[in-house]
Amino acid sequence: MAGKTPATFIKTVISKLEELENNLKNRSQIAFVHRIDNVLFSHGGITIEFVRWLGKDLLDEDIDVVLKEINNAPQDFLWNDKSPLWFRPQYKKVNAFRRNTYTKVVGHTPVEEIFEKDGIISTDTFSTYRDGRQIGESAMIVIDSETGKYEKISVMGKLGYRIETVSADEIYRKIVKK
Repeated sequence: MAGKTPATFIKTVISKLEELENNLKNRSQIAFVHRIDNVLFSHGGITIEFVRWLGKDLLDEDIDVVLKEINNAPQDFLWNDKSPLWFRPQYKKVNAFRRNTYTKVVGHTPVEEIFEKDGIISTDTFSTYRDGRQIGESAMIVIDSETGKYEKISVMGKLGYRIETVSADEIYRKIVKK
Protein backbone atom coordinates (compact mmCIF):
# COMPACT_ATOMS: atom_id res chain seq x y z
CA MET A 1 0.00 0.00 0.00
CA ALA A 2 3.07 2.23 -0.19
CA GLY A 3 2.27 5.66 -1.59
CA LYS A 4 -1.49 5.15 -1.47
CA THR A 5 -3.93 6.53 1.05
CA PRO A 6 -6.48 4.14 2.57
CA ALA A 7 -9.25 5.85 0.56
CA THR A 8 -7.32 5.39 -2.71
CA PHE A 9 -6.59 1.79 -1.80
CA ILE A 10 -10.26 1.08 -1.09
CA LYS A 11 -11.31 2.70 -4.39
CA THR A 12 -8.79 0.54 -6.27
CA VAL A 13 -9.98 -2.68 -4.63
CA ILE A 14 -13.64 -1.82 -5.24
CA SER A 15 -12.94 -0.96 -8.88
CA LYS A 16 -11.11 -4.28 -9.39
CA LEU A 17 -13.95 -6.21 -7.73
CA GLU A 18 -16.44 -4.44 -10.01
CA GLU A 19 -14.27 -5.27 -13.03
CA LEU A 20 -14.19 -8.92 -11.96
CA GLU A 21 -17.94 -8.96 -11.35
CA ASN A 22 -18.61 -7.48 -14.80
CA ASN A 23 -16.51 -10.19 -16.46
CA LEU A 24 -18.01 -13.22 -14.75
CA LYS A 25 -20.55 -15.33 -16.58
CA ASN A 26 -22.63 -15.62 -13.42
CA ARG A 27 -22.58 -12.69 -10.98
CA SER A 28 -23.13 -15.06 -8.04
CA GLN A 29 -19.60 -16.37 -8.59
CA ILE A 30 -18.15 -13.36 -6.79
CA ALA A 31 -18.26 -13.80 -3.03
CA PHE A 32 -16.06 -13.01 -0.06
CA VAL A 33 -16.41 -16.55 1.27
CA HIS A 34 -16.92 -19.71 -0.77
CA ARG A 35 -17.85 -23.12 0.57
CA ILE A 36 -17.16 -26.50 -0.98
CA ASP A 37 -18.60 -29.20 1.27
CA ASN A 38 -16.83 -28.75 4.65
CA VAL A 39 -14.18 -26.27 3.55
CA LEU A 40 -14.56 -22.48 3.65
CA PHE A 41 -12.33 -20.37 1.39
CA SER A 42 -11.76 -16.68 2.07
CA HIS A 43 -9.06 -14.07 1.85
CA GLY A 44 -8.58 -13.62 5.62
CA GLY A 45 -10.73 -16.10 7.55
CA ILE A 46 -13.96 -16.14 9.55
CA THR A 47 -14.04 -15.71 13.31
CA ILE A 48 -16.80 -16.14 15.86
CA GLU A 49 -16.35 -12.48 16.78
CA PHE A 50 -17.01 -11.30 13.21
CA VAL A 51 -20.14 -13.44 12.81
CA ARG A 52 -21.43 -12.23 16.20
CA TRP A 53 -20.74 -8.62 15.17
CA LEU A 54 -22.64 -9.16 11.92
CA GLY A 55 -25.61 -10.58 13.88
CA LYS A 56 -25.76 -12.60 17.11
CA ASP A 57 -28.57 -14.74 15.72
CA LEU A 58 -26.22 -15.93 12.94
CA LEU A 59 -24.05 -17.97 15.32
CA ASP A 60 -26.55 -20.85 15.28
CA GLU A 61 -27.88 -20.41 11.72
CA ASP A 62 -27.35 -22.82 8.85
CA ILE A 63 -23.91 -22.26 7.26
CA ASP A 64 -25.39 -21.20 3.92
CA VAL A 65 -27.45 -18.50 5.66
CA VAL A 66 -24.32 -17.27 7.47
CA LEU A 67 -22.28 -17.17 4.25
CA LYS A 68 -25.07 -15.36 2.41
CA GLU A 69 -25.11 -12.71 5.15
CA ILE A 70 -21.33 -12.33 5.03
CA ASN A 71 -21.26 -12.13 1.24
CA ASN A 72 -24.03 -9.50 1.27
CA ALA A 73 -22.68 -7.55 4.25
CA PRO A 74 -22.50 -3.77 3.99
CA GLN A 75 -19.14 -2.21 3.20
CA ASP A 76 -18.60 -0.96 6.77
CA PHE A 77 -18.68 -4.55 8.04
CA LEU A 78 -16.13 -5.73 5.48
CA TRP A 79 -13.59 -2.89 5.55
CA ASN A 80 -12.09 -3.68 8.95
CA ASP A 81 -9.35 -5.93 10.30
CA LYS A 82 -11.80 -8.52 11.65
CA SER A 83 -13.66 -9.25 8.41
CA PRO A 84 -13.09 -12.28 6.16
CA LEU A 85 -11.34 -9.90 3.77
CA TRP A 86 -8.66 -8.47 6.04
CA PHE A 87 -8.34 -10.72 9.10
CA ARG A 88 -4.83 -12.09 9.75
CA PRO A 89 -5.09 -15.30 11.79
CA GLN A 90 -1.42 -16.20 11.52
CA TYR A 91 -0.09 -14.17 14.44
CA LYS A 92 -2.62 -14.51 17.24
CA LYS A 93 -4.93 -16.97 18.97
CA VAL A 94 -8.06 -17.29 16.85
CA ASN A 95 -11.62 -18.30 17.65
CA ALA A 96 -12.39 -19.64 14.19
CA PHE A 97 -16.09 -19.85 13.33
CA ARG A 98 -17.30 -23.48 13.59
CA ARG A 99 -13.72 -24.67 13.88
CA ASN A 100 -14.69 -28.31 14.48
CA THR A 101 -17.08 -28.43 11.52
CA TYR A 102 -15.38 -26.49 8.73
CA THR A 103 -11.76 -26.25 7.64
CA LYS A 104 -10.82 -22.72 6.59
CA VAL A 105 -8.35 -21.98 3.79
CA VAL A 106 -6.98 -18.43 3.59
CA GLY A 107 -4.42 -16.39 1.71
CA HIS A 108 -3.96 -12.64 2.40
CA THR A 109 -0.94 -12.86 4.70
CA PRO A 110 2.34 -13.98 3.12
CA VAL A 111 3.87 -16.97 4.88
CA GLU A 112 7.14 -18.81 4.30
CA GLU A 113 5.40 -22.17 4.27
CA ILE A 114 1.84 -23.48 4.30
CA PHE A 115 0.69 -24.27 7.82
CA GLU A 116 -2.44 -24.96 9.86
CA LYS A 117 -3.25 -23.22 13.14
CA ASP A 118 -6.53 -22.93 15.05
CA GLY A 119 -8.45 -24.65 12.24
CA ILE A 120 -7.16 -22.27 9.56
CA ILE A 121 -4.75 -23.23 6.76
CA SER A 122 -2.58 -20.31 5.61
CA THR A 123 -1.54 -20.69 1.98
CA ASP A 124 -0.06 -17.43 0.63
CA THR A 125 3.40 -18.69 -0.33
CA PHE A 126 3.64 -16.81 -3.65
CA SER A 127 3.73 -13.20 -2.42
CA THR A 128 6.87 -11.15 -2.87
CA TYR A 129 8.87 -8.60 -0.93
CA ARG A 130 8.88 -5.07 -2.31
CA ASP A 131 12.09 -5.77 -4.16
CA GLY A 132 10.44 -8.69 -5.99
CA ARG A 133 12.00 -11.59 -4.07
CA GLN A 134 9.54 -14.36 -3.26
CA ILE A 135 8.56 -14.81 0.39
CA GLY A 136 7.30 -18.38 0.42
CA GLU A 137 8.06 -21.92 -0.60
CA SER A 138 6.11 -22.00 -3.91
CA ALA A 139 3.55 -24.54 -2.79
CA MET A 140 -0.18 -25.09 -2.93
CA ILE A 141 -2.58 -27.55 -1.35
CA VAL A 142 -4.96 -30.15 -2.68
CA ILE A 143 -7.69 -30.56 -0.09
CA ASP A 144 -10.36 -33.19 0.45
CA SER A 145 -13.42 -30.98 0.80
CA GLU A 146 -15.25 -33.50 2.97
CA THR A 147 -12.55 -34.41 5.50
CA GLY A 148 -10.42 -31.24 5.39
CA LYS A 149 -7.27 -33.32 5.01
CA TYR A 150 -4.83 -31.82 2.57
CA GLU A 151 -1.59 -32.48 0.77
CA LYS A 152 0.97 -29.80 0.12
CA ILE A 153 2.42 -29.80 -3.39
CA SER A 154 5.52 -27.90 -4.45
CA VAL A 155 4.96 -25.91 -7.61
CA MET A 156 7.82 -26.06 -10.03
CA GLY A 157 8.46 -24.14 -13.21
CA LYS A 158 8.40 -25.79 -16.65
CA LEU A 159 12.04 -26.87 -16.35
CA GLY A 160 11.60 -28.35 -12.88
CA TYR A 161 12.96 -25.32 -11.05
CA ARG A 162 11.31 -23.64 -8.12
CA ILE A 163 9.25 -20.66 -9.27
CA GLU A 164 10.87 -17.43 -8.12
CA THR A 165 10.37 -13.83 -8.91
CA VAL A 166 13.10 -11.25 -9.29
CA SER A 167 13.00 -7.50 -9.25
CA ALA A 168 13.63 -5.33 -12.29
CA ASP A 169 16.79 -4.07 -10.52
CA GLU A 170 18.14 -7.63 -10.27
CA ILE A 171 17.52 -8.24 -13.97
CA TYR A 172 19.17 -4.93 -14.86
CA ARG A 173 22.23 -5.76 -12.75
CA LYS A 174 22.56 -9.18 -14.45
CA ILE A 175 22.32 -7.60 -17.92
CA VAL A 176 24.77 -4.79 -17.13
CA LYS A 177 27.35 -7.28 -15.76
CA LYS A 178 27.35 -9.19 -19.10
